[in-house]
Amino acid sequence: MAKLRDTAVKDNLNIAGSVVAGGKVLSVEGHTHTPANITGLDTYINQKIQAASGVTGGGGSGAPVAPTGDINAKTLDGHPASDFILKTDSSNDRFIEFNKYLPMSNTLNDHLIIEYTDALSSNATFVVEDDNTIIVLDKLLNIVDIRMKRAADLYAFWHANSLPITATKASGTTNIALFNLNLYNTYGGNTNFIVSVRVICDKDDFNKIKISTSTSSKYNSLPKSVIQYELNINNFLLYGNAINVNSYNSNPELVIFKPNFKYDKDKGLLVSTASTSVFIIDLDSGKFIGKNNNYPWFGSKGNETNKVFNYSVNNLFLVDLTGFSNNTIVICKKVYAIPTAFKTLNLAAPKLLNISTSELSAFGYDIDKLRSLFSINNKITINGTKYNLSDNIAIASGSGGGEINCNINGIHFDGKTDITIPAPTNALTLGGLDSSQYIKATDVGNAAGKIPKFDNDGFLVYPDGSKERIENA
Repeated sequence: MAKLRDTAVKDNLNIAGSVVAGGKVLSVEGHTHTPANITGLDTYINQKIQAASGVTGGGGSGAPVAPTGDINAKTLDGHPASDFILKTDSSNDRFIEFNKYLPMSNTLNDHLIIEYTDALSSNATFVVEDDNTIIVLDKLLNIVDIRMKRAADLYAFWHANSLPITATKASGTTNIALFNLNLYNTYGGNTNFIVSVRVICDKDDFNKIKISTSTSSKYNSLPKSVIQYELNINNFLLYGNAINVNSYNSNPELVIFKPNFKYDKDKGLLVSTASTSVFIIDLDSGKFIGKNNNYPWFGSKGNETNKVFNYSVNNLFLVDLTGFSNNTIVICKKVYAIPTAFKTLNLAAPKLLNISTSELSAFGYDIDKLRSLFSINNKITINGTKYNLSDNIAIASGSGGGEINCNINGIHFDGKTDITIPAPTNALTLGGLDSSQYIKATDVGNAAGKIPKFDNDGFLVYPDGSKERIENA
């Protein structure tokens, strides 16, 4: 037998790999021995029991003695054996969980590969984690959830190819390759990081799963797509506010995202989208930039100088939002977006927008409803038209002298007479009560001198100034 020299094993001894002695394999990973397989164990146990019977010398001919007391209470934490089932009778015993850790450089060519040698017989779950992201895959190696652990740095995507994680699959048996792991937030450092893969699968499928890394494989030349960060709304919340569109319409695939822009100058948006729809709307001015299945990037009037930078790979675009306010939202259908400073990232081919003459409503969006979702209220109307806070106001000449019929937060303004928009008044804050219907706090209590009080000499002083000494009986 193999001897662990000067080593005490109190619980289970788990073998990773194999134990070899004298050139002979004694034990391999996952293999167990029954007591009958271990030479001399039965004799040893019998001798110990005989010794317990009182026979001197430990090994006499005394009869074996059964343990005293309730064996269930001693070995099953007080529960009878009927409360338990054997692990071999439990379906969960079919599944195993294991972790694999692989070093991986953060370069454009390094990638993680998960492949099957044959189809799995049962369900399986894979959890891939790098320095920035946690990715969950199902039995068919489809990505079912993605969680960004932290937001991307300002210069995370400065290079045309240093983009979020991408994935590709090859024909044949089930497989996936993940590129750009550990890349954003660390690009250019060429440092080795660890990628972990946690697998839960049927133990009979264990040997069908192959996990490896490579810098050059058949996957390098295959087309790749940015993984769907939009699957988890928490990835939007790293960069701003976001809501599920169920509260806006019946389309469950849409997320309405309001980015927190850190940069008033060179304001931009990094957008990952294929042929699906994305709409960017300034809730202050009503300006918009969009893309859908039928049209390339287009914009409303006022966006003639705005550009879109096409990285030409992986459906990644950088949108110049110069002139857009901080009250800008992004309506995403299978789209992910990150606010950024566009001039640090524009290492790609720029293209001007196609200008649309259509109003926003023609694309099915109600700007007032969108504003209300984010508690943005612009209440200025001029001559019956809502003012968008950015365009010049054209006042028509004529017999009326170009008068303005304007309401600002409910106060009429004719364009000539000064107006004062009051702060909240008593009528607003007291439910419409006038001064005859309430008493001011300064007119009662100590503030108005209406309550008697003791002075330093022990006299009770009344509001009219008279005093009285109060003595104990």
